[in-house]
Amino acid sequence: MITNQLSRFLFASFLLLAASFARADERGGFAKPGDVVGYWQMIPMSTELTAKNVENPWPLSFQYFAIYADGEMFAHMSTHATDHTPASLDQLHATFPNAVRYAFDADGFLVVTRADQPDAKERWGINLLAQDFTSGGTEFKAGDLLMSLDDGRGNPVYRRLLRRLPGAAGARASKHPAKENP
Repeated sequence: MITNQLSRFLFASFLLLAASFARADERGGFAKPGDVVGYWQMIPMSTELTAKNVENPWPLSFQYFAIYADGEMFAHMSTHATDHTPASLDQLHATFPNAVRYAFDADGFLVVTRADQPDAKERWGINLLAQDFTSGGTEFKAGDLLMSLDDGRGNPVYRRLLRRLPGAAGARASKHPAKENP
């Protein structure tokens, strides 16, 4: 059990230093299913940190995500910034088929599947950050998600930093969280 937690920690937290071998440090820890539900935007990381990516399967600079409690997931990626809100992501999601789903596996990794590519799966280690800090020239905030994509052999090949969209703080429980936001 401790060995499994250690390998998960090392994979998912390339920026977080271990306080001990059996637990995450005070800057964050493994995200639980309820932690990822909501509306997110990708935050650019410094060149120093992005240089650690072995590949970049999604090179578009502006990425927005709606992650619903029922396992649905929607992403909008673009070459230009968009002033997305939870409601705008819900509206955009409603125009497309529900093709992307996620679930947490027994090891605590988020696994993404697509209806149009049933054999392809993405396995992400996700850390929920507990405090603000700067590392490698990138500013991290409490509540951010640091995601590490696994190559299928336990190695992180791509990392992204997500921050909640403004107005999305209470978006956690319903199928379409924006309906709960004021």
